[in-house]
Amino acid sequence: MKMIKAITLIFVILIISIAVSGCTMLERNIDDMKAPEYQTLSINKNHNEDQDDNHSSTTKITSNETTTQVINETDPGETTSDNATINISNETKPPKTTKPPKSENTQTTTKNQNDDKTNPTTDVPSTLPAKDSIPISSRKELEYIGNNTAYPLNEKYHLTNNIDLGDKEWIPINGFTGIFDGQNYNIKNLFVLSTSNNTHAGLFGTVVSESKKTVIIKNLSVHVNSKGVTAVFNHESTLTHFSIVAAGGLIGACYSNNANSEILIENCYATGDIFSIATEAIYFPTFSYAGGLIGQVATGGGSIIIKRAYATGNIYASSDKDSAAAGGLVGGLEAWQNDGPIIIENCYATGNVTSSVSYSAKFRKIDSSAGGLVGRSDDIYCQSKMTIRNSYTTGEVAAQSVCDSSAGGIIGFKNNLTTVDSCYYLSDNLITDGLINHSGTSLSKTKMKMNSSFEKWDFSKIWFIEEGKSYPKLLIYIS
Repeated sequence: MKMIKAITLIFVILIISIAVSGCTMLERNIDDMKAPEYQTLSINKNHNEDQDDNHSSTTKITSNETTTQVINETDPGETTSDNATINISNETKPPKTTKPPKSENTQTTTKNQNDDKTNPTTDVPSTLPAKDSIPISSRKELEYIGNNTAYPLNEKYHLTNNIDLGDKEWIPINGFTGIFDGQNYNIKNLFVLSTSNNTHAGLFGTVVSESKKTVIIKNLSVHVNSKGVTAVFNHESTLTHFSIVAAGGLIGACYSNNANSEILIENCYATGDIFSIATEAIYFPTFSYAGGLIGQVATGGGSIIIKRAYATGNIYASSDKDSAAAGGLVGGLEAWQNDGPIIIENCYATGNVTSSVSYSAKFRKIDSSAGGLVGRSDDIYCQSKMTIRNSYTTGEVAAQSVCDSSAGGIIGFKNNLTTVDSCYYLSDNLITDGLINHSGTSLSKTKMKMNSSFEKWDFSKIWFIEEGKSYPKLLIYIS
């Protein structure tokens, strides 16, 4: 009997052991069936079977006990029907919001409906706008500059497309002290009428640089329409910047007022006729300046640099109160203090230039001066250097005065501190009843179309010439 009980006990123990072992194995099998706590599965998903591999996207699915994320490897900011960013979490997260920046440092090839095909360089910006630059896309926004607290005169701006100013007269932007990047777009149908009595006329009336300040206008073209740009000084005019009237397609007058200040004008051009008229002025004497790009350039100690620029309009400056200066590119260069140089390089002008003075009190040695590129250069009680180099002109130049006048293919009247280097003008294009300024080298039309005529010029990076067929052109404007 005892033997039977012992055998039964052993049998029961054996059955219990087998049962426990089976449960343990079952648990292990179940654990093996579970996904690891972090498991990543990559899936190549084509949204359209007809698309090539370049249009497929890779989606990563990451899972754990609390969070599942579906992350598209394309731009996380895109939210198209094919590409989306989805976050699924046990925690409720607010959606991401992005404030639109003043300027995105990305280059686009999308043409705007306002783009003008007349200038092939305007289709795509060639440089990125400055950080935090304010975009300008319409006449209204352009008019805001200096007239709206969100568009101060000392800010950075850039164009996003061509702008047509339409049939409404333009009111010049005065006192600009910031940075304006045209991004190689253009502003067309600019005109300023004589009846408006603007003493400084252009897209910008005045551009001013103060101490330790650099003002830049670049990559911009201005197209003046048939009504022209006219600055007027008369008995109704308000006195600004002495008794000066100045007109230019881009800028009426530039003033770099202090040491360490600078104004840079580069990669700009203007088309259209420019007029500067001083008549019946109550202030005496009155100086009249007209230039295809800029009317007057004056330094009070700072530097002013103009490079890779041109103008094509006809220019006319007149005064019945002492002095007039007209230039194909710049009307007059003036220095009021020492230190600040004025430099014009790699520029040209093609328009006809005329200056006229009907009355003079002989405040200046030469009353009427006209130059194919620059009307005159003056240093007033100072020793600032002025340099004009690697530039040319093709227009006719005429200077008339009841007293003294001077005309030159490059510069009408030149002070002793002005250097003219490697500059050229067409021969037989000077008309004057006074002096002839021979600064620069005269060339025939045939030689003006020959690469070998232009000493020290860079025809690989700056200039282009179609040998025997065309005058030199700046490479930046050739598509």
